[in-house]
Amino acid sequence: MLLGRFTVGFMFVYLVGYAFIMNSFGYTYPSEIMPTPIRAAGNAVSFCTFNAITIMLVQVTPIAIQHIAWRYFLIFIICDAIFITVVYFVYPETVGKTLEEIAALFGDEVAVDIKEAHHYPDTGGLFDEKIGTEITEKVSDGSDQLDH
Repeated sequence: MLLGRFTVGFMFVYLVGYAFIMNSFGYTYPSEIMPTPIRAAGNAVSFCTFNAITIMLVQVTPIAIQHIAWRYFLIFIICDAIFITVVYFVYPETVGKTLEEIAALFGDEVAVDIKEAHHYPDTGGLFDEKIGTEITEKVSDGSDQLDH
């Protein structure tokens, strides 16, 4: 009885750690690192691959548990340990970066950096050194309307 409760408890711990952390990474990281021209196709391939692996796991889990019992979960533990190590040491951090900064991080040519955009004439002189202050001042006091 105690072993059963222990097992169920750790299954919930495993599901929270795996589903919340590991599964979300598989869906978000590819969309961040793909260049814009192939982002849609790359996301489709990554989602199809992710779902194909999930279907395969759902199909083999009952057979594996019947034959190797609890040792089946060692496969996930070992793979997750390898995955976490590789991600930590090899994958670049993308938190807080714009898509343009991420593209530059992966070696893509970026036409305009967001910090330099206000220096270009196509902005219509709307931005000064304090990015965006002219727009908010003009609109807030109603003295000027912006043309688009």
